[in-house]
Amino acid sequence: MNNRMEDPECDFVNFTGLTEEETIEWYTNSRTSLLLSFVVLPIIVGFGLVTNLSFIYTFIRTDWMRTRLYFYLVHLSLIDISILSLAYSQRLITNLLSPFNFSEDAFGKASCVVGLLIEALYYGSLTVVTAISLERYFAICHPLRHMKSTTRSVVIVFLVVWVSSLSVASLQIPRRIVNQVFCVIYPDGEVFSEYPKTVRRCMPLVHGFEIYYSISQLVVFYTCLIINIFSYVNILISMWRRSTVSMRGNVSGDKIKKHQKSSTRMILINAGVYFMCNFPAHFLLLLELIYGLLGRELQIPEGVGISMFHVMQVLLYVNSAINPLIYSATNHRYRKAMKSSFNLRRERGSGGTSTTSGHLRSKTSNPSQRVIPTDV
Repeated sequence: MNNRMEDPECDFVNFTGLTEEETIEWYTNSRTSLLLSFVVLPIIVGFGLVTNLSFIYTFIRTDWMRTRLYFYLVHLSLIDISILSLAYSQRLITNLLSPFNFSEDAFGKASCVVGLLIEALYYGSLTVVTAISLERYFAICHPLRHMKSTTRSVVIVFLVVWVSSLSVASLQIPRRIVNQVFCVIYPDGEVFSEYPKTVRRCMPLVHGFEIYYSISQLVVFYTCLIINIFSYVNILISMWRRSTVSMRGNVSGDKIKKHQKSSTRMILINAGVYFMCNFPAHFLLLLELIYGLLGRELQIPEGVGISMFHVMQVLLYVNSAINPLIYSATNHRYRKAMKSSFNLRRERGSGGTSTTSGHLRSKTSNPSQRVIPTDV
């Protein structure tokens, strides 16, 4: 069977130079891809939605978590929920609608806009993680400046996060904003008789813009990575110096020091996992850019490239799902708060009355004077 179509307004995806096996193996959804879409990723996404929603619920129910640090973490959870929901919905619908692994049909003409939104959310998570590292840096290394901060400073940080995220994501608009329909020309063979005659792809509005987007993407990622390394190196040095100063007899100081250490360990591990999950994709992009600037093409064996792509996809989903698990594993205060919020752990209050940790509500005589607490 020959599926050539004469349509002067239709651009073509031509597979006639390939065998049936090559076309199916390279350009259609493989068993591994379908296994990821319908088994592995639903488990990761479901787990991520439950853990992130549980973290937000715990935050709402627990007074001591009303600090700048946990406001940032709640913001990160909201971003992760959005990424998991949108990215998986797009992948699932595309797999159901099209057999092609390069198709962008999920939301019709809006598919490219949804892709840009996911990009903006990704950069939002990257900048929030960096803002958290800076928050810890000032809390540990410059505590007096940290204590002077108010709610206004948090709002400003959020504005900077989203303005920068949307700005970087907008650089991709010329690269992939046009949702174009391609007519598919298959090799001769009955195996393709039931395959769709058209496929949608997000195409450039301005050709030749790809290299500028790749450079901007790498600059943002590696700049944030350097800021995080700088912040946590200085935090660890500051905490090591403080550990050499005896605080015996100062119960309050010991308690603050313990909480700071717990929170910092939690955020340090969280940032480390974040960049480990995202580093492979950006390192590969860097290699492709270097080879391109040298006028060469990065050669990756087809099977290896597909496997790498699957692994990097799984890592990106895991990155958005695992954060609350890290909080629970590394911070005993959060663990206790979560158990109390879900009535898994009850404590005895004074006078023999039973109270649930985190349910007491502190009050301020003048609500207008309330600020976000600066404790850890």
